Amino acid sequence: MKKVKFIVENGNVDSDGNVIKLDGLTIPDKKILLIKDFDASKAISKVDVYKEDGVLKAEGEIPEELLTGFPAVGIQIIKSEPNEHGGRNVLEAKLYSVSLCQQPNADPSIKRVSEQ
Repeated sequence: MKKVKFIVENGNVDSDGNVIKLDGLTIPDKKILLIKDFDASKAISKVDVYKEDGVLKAEGEIPEELLTGFPAVGIQIIKSEPNEHGGRNVLEAKLYSVSLCQQPNADPSIKRVSEQ
């Protein structure tokens, strides 16, 4: 296990035209479940998640073999609206997990944990 800090979400437009407005994202006051490939049965650990410098970051212990994963958020959308990018602006949402995925994040600026 290696302790790492990485960007999970930055509020940029993703490849589907969606934008998560970070000021409308509710983060629980406890550690968040870190899972593999959005599969809750593949729990890795729990991480601290917080907003810092205009982005959403996670910090915690991760097995070294998973550091090549791309981080992504699991959210419950509460309020959204269409946007000019052909997707949706997520105005309000609740964070429920962080996932490390083998596929790149829909936002190409979110790099593998090992590249951050």
